[in-house]
Amino acid sequence: MDRRVRYAQPWASDGRQGRISHDVLWAALVGGVSAALTLLTRWLIIRAAALATGDGALSGLVARSSPYYDGLPIVSRLVLPAVGGLVGGLLIAKTAPETSGDGVRQTRSALAADGSIRARVLPVRAAATTLCIGSGGSAGTFGPIVHLGGAVGSTTARLLRLPPDRAPLLVAAGSAAAIASLLGAPLAGACFALEVLLLSAAPRAVLAVVTAAAVGVLVRSAAVGTQPLFDVHPGPTPAGAYLLAPILGLVCAAVAMAFVRLRAYVERVCLVAWRGPPWLLPALGGALLGPLLVAAPQLWGVGLPAVQAALVGHFTLSLLALLLVGKIVGNCLTVGTGASGGMFTPLLFSGAMLGCAVAAAATDLGLPAPTAVFGLSAMAGVAGAAAGAPLAASLLVLETTRAPSIVAPLLIVAAVSTLVVRLFQRHKGSAVNLCRRSASTPAQPKGDWVQP
Repeated sequence: MDRRVRYAQPWASDGRQGRISHDVLWAALVGGVSAALTLLTRWLIIRAAALATGDGALSGLVARSSPYYDGLPIVSRLVLPAVGGLVGGLLIAKTAPETSGDGVRQTRSALAADGSIRARVLPVRAAATTLCIGSGGSAGTFGPIVHLGGAVGSTTARLLRLPPDRAPLLVAAGSAAAIASLLGAPLAGACFALEVLLLSAAPRAVLAVVTAAAVGVLVRSAAVGTQPLFDVHPGPTPAGAYLLAPILGLVCAAVAMAFVRLRAYVERVCLVAWRGPPWLLPALGGALLGPLLVAAPQLWGVGLPAVQAALVGHFTLSLLALLLVGKIVGNCLTVGTGASGGMFTPLLFSGAMLGCAVAAAATDLGLPAPTAVFGLSAMAGVAGAAAGAPLAASLLVLETTRAPSIVAPLLIVAAVSTLVVRLFQRHKGSAVNLCRRSASTPAQPKGDWVQP
């Protein structure tokens, strides 16, 4: 029988059932280890923020904590990001340069090659991300933990001496488990691994990735409970709001493209114009971020408390606009200069501020625009369009809010924004910027499991 035909029948009686069972077992193991390390990193970031500011809520990882930052000293806002950038930059440059930046692109590049990620990425990525976000860097944890989870999978494959084509599968499984354990979103974690990392929905890949994500969320439930990330209870969506949803999708597409292009521009400028040592660049980014934190301390760290406050209507239109622009600029200064932080969560942050701002403006004009519905829909719209992963972004928002009433407007916004970005971007979506180092990166990971 032709090799390709046999791979298209993963449950055929050709002796491959045992291999599939082994994939699931290894994926479960990787999922448990990845979840444990992700939660450890989460705890370290919270403790680092508490040590730096005296308030662990500012880590942005506890959504229902106080969104008010008046107690954060101005000196801390100015100095701490630069110090964290300096120490983190030294750590990255001297030990594992591949841990610079968001982590999704590095994971995608490894998958497009042979699935190999060095084991030293595990401690360095965790420590560098803790230094970046714990000291106030305006970045997210999503990308770094994707890379960390991928490193768990790659290291496990080497330790078990598995065939080379198994490593990419375990890398994706580790990333899915990391997302599931960090955000309590197993479906989004599995979908992101399949939609962005593997670019495959083959049965073998789905089984392994879903298993790892399930184990990851079980570990999270045992460690920190089962409450959703955001405490939002949107009521029924007015019929008129559906007419405004496509317009919101267009605006989300514009913000997503602006965010990604500005990040790419900052990275190019740093690469071409910077003549100093690479470890000093994150410190410069932190120093430039300081005045922005003085003006808007809600941009500190991941910023999920600010998202929670915006979704329940605590922010004015002017503050929402300031936070939208500030998070884009702050993330570019933090991650664009080489610190270890993610872009996906800041995309969600920007989407929330955008959606709530549009809702506030529409309400002033007498149009039906519920704040929570528009804010959550725009989160999926901006993040999904920028990452080229509308389904994963939509599932993430739904799982972190458990608000099924927003499904229809959310999907409309995500679909419209992603379609517009795909029409305007030269490459498919903008994942070429968010998830890859260059357009020349191979389009699909290697391995027999990618066959449908």
